[in-house]
Amino acid sequence: MAENTSIVIKDGTISIGERAFSSCTNLANIEIPNSVISISDEAFSYCKGLTSIKIPDGATSIGDGAFTGCSGLENVTIGNGVTTIGNNAFFDCGFIENVTIGKSVTTIGNNAFNSSSKLDVMGNIVFNIYLLSETPPFAGNGIFQQSQYKFITLYVPTGSLKKYQNAEIWKNFKKIKEF
Repeated sequence: MAENTSIVIKDGTISIGERAFSSCTNLANIEIPNSVISISDEAFSYCKGLTSIKIPDGATSIGDGAFTGCSGLENVTIGNGVTTIGNNAFFDCGFIENVTIGKSVTTIGNNAFNSSSKLDVMGNIVFNIYLLSETPPFAGNGIFQQSQYKFITLYVPTGSLKKYQNAEIWKNFKKIKEF
């Protein structure tokens, strides 16, 4: 039986269960409705064909390891309703270029984006993070590899630059820009 490459989660679904789509290696597209409140631990882990994910504004939490090992993932958009990004949520997603983190995120777990960055042809890291919150979220240990801080560009809302430059973890970034 052929594995699906596209999944549309039924509107009205409120939770995506633990390991629900784990290791669906050919899965390239997922449509998550606004009714989904939580994405459980390892729900989409090791979906290596996935290139982009949009977490809707209705979601409030992304579980531990929810997208771990999604090695084809390039673009991540986390909706404005999400408050918590779990430990290892996007760990080992080796080609991420752009992450947009919604304005309600207050906690980003340990190793959330560790080992997740794309290199250009010169071997430089290409990774942009857009944080929509004016208040820097709490960030756990190792959310990024220590060596990544000098390469990643962190975009923060106009008027919040100083807050990010003085906040734990975020102050390690060498390139912080307002947008």
